[in-house]
Amino acid sequence: MKARTSGEKKNMWKIIAIILIIVDLVVLCLKGCGAIMDKVQSVPEDYTKKVQTGGDIEAKYLAMGTHEVSYKEFPAMMSFKKYEIFYPSDMADMDSPLPAVIFVNGTGIKGTKYQALQKHASVYKAAVALSSTQTDMARALQWDSDPSQIKTPFLMISSTGSTDEQITPLSAMQANFDSIPDSVTKVLARRNTGDHGEMLYSGDGYVTAWFAYYLQGDEEAGKAFFGSSPEISANELYQDVEISEAEK
Repeated sequence: MKARTSGEKKNMWKIIAIILIIVDLVVLCLKGCGAIMDKVQSVPEDYTKKVQTGGDIEAKYLAMGTHEVSYKEFPAMMSFKKYEIFYPSDMADMDSPLPAVIFVNGTGIKGTKYQALQKHASVYKAAVALSSTQTDMARALQWDSDPSQIKTPFLMISSTGSTDEQITPLSAMQANFDSIPDSVTKVLARRNTGDHGEMLYSGDGYVTAWFAYYLQGDEEAGKAFFGSSPEISANELYQDVEISEAEK
């Protein structure tokens, strides 16, 4: 076997060094892209002005409220990094306690990436956390859940988009709906515009109305879901609506 010359050895080390530099550059680029993507919001700051609505109640509770919003953050344990708190700036002047709406991350989407949604909840006097649908995908990821254990009023909104048809197909949503005890008030609806990602905010008018009704006793908000002619049932942007109101 012919021994390598000193020149050949130098060339080999140069090639190795170049490869290592390229690998380091790729890693740095990926980290940089990741840092940039972390800052890109999944919910548009002006979504309350752009999302299409199909009813007066939906439009009212999608719009921004009258309160200014303040923000604080606190360190969290382990890899959770921090808790982010959005609340009405005039909270100290309010006479009664405020309800808390807790947001937790979706799959691959940190709560930090939808701050506009949290601000929106705060302007409705709520100091500003969600679960998987019982599907084959959820079971494969070991996200099993038991809807029969639900004891509180439950609003389930998805879309008819292609992604949601895979993640939360109508059959799975209806199975969940039927599994929730009839002693629990429950509402199911699918929005026929947008897809999975957009549902973070495009259904927010009715989500906010739901919170306003149950957390603040807002009777007007409740008309979106209950009474002789619930608005969501007549809203052309929604379909497959099912409403089961528990006896009071």
